[in-house]
Amino acid sequence: VIKLDAIFRALPDLLFCMDSSGRILSYKAGKSSSLFLLPEQFLGQQMQAILPPDVGQKFFQALQEVLQTGNVVSMDYQLKVPDGQRWFEARLVSTGESRVIAIIRDVTERVISAEQVQRQLQRLSALHSIDAAITSSFDLKVVLSVILRQITNQLGVDAADILLLSQQTRRLEFAAGYGFLSMTFQHADVMIGQGYAGIAALERRTVSVPTLDDQQAGFLFTPGLAREKFASYYAIPLIAKGQVKGVLEIYHRSILK
Repeated sequence: VIKLDAIFRALPDLLFCMDSSGRILSYKAGKSSSLFLLPEQFLGQQMQAILPPDVGQKFFQALQEVLQTGNVVSMDYQLKVPDGQRWFEARLVSTGESRVIAIIRDVTERVISAEQVQRQLQRLSALHSIDAAITSSFDLKVVLSVILRQITNQLGVDAADILLLSQQTRRLEFAAGYGFLSMTFQHADVMIGQGYAGIAALERRTVSVPTLDDQQAGFLFTPGLAREKFASYYAIPLIAKGQVKGVLEIYHRSILK
């Protein structure tokens, strides 16, 4: 028993022994910093009662499945602990006599790594879509539409458009848009230095309006934009070889955090 205790202490996992109601009879805490309560607060309580309601319900369902089938049941959940938001994997195992052991492991690093890989795959897919559009079409509007669709998907925003700078008129002219409620939406031309897009082009800097109100929306010089009910706006100058080629505008219907 002493050797087993030493092994348990060396492991990062948390082990809980529970009865059929989920009441905690004993525990072994490997990495105590992962606990969301002090160790002595666990004993005698039902696991599903001390977890957040949604996680507790999921845990109780897993517990019942183990007791009814005798199978090992796994579940993932997220908790706010002293270290911050963490992801956990719980494996519930029946030991007979209406007893269940829950082996809980912090899998936050694994989840973060998986999310990073997924984001990288999404970026590669976006680049492939853009490359395919460029090589298969000579229509600039088609290419820009594909780029805007990928931008909105990758950034998780509602809409975006691209204004290209005309060297003849020195105005930013609407080239393509994506995500607008109106299919006929078209940005009004903007003079360099006027409006948010014009300022972004003139000063070669990103103009951000994270909380867009009605008065600020009027500064966009875009008829019909009020009907879109955007709450956040960003204008990013598009610069190539030291020259401003246009402006990318990003819109969102809720406050971007």
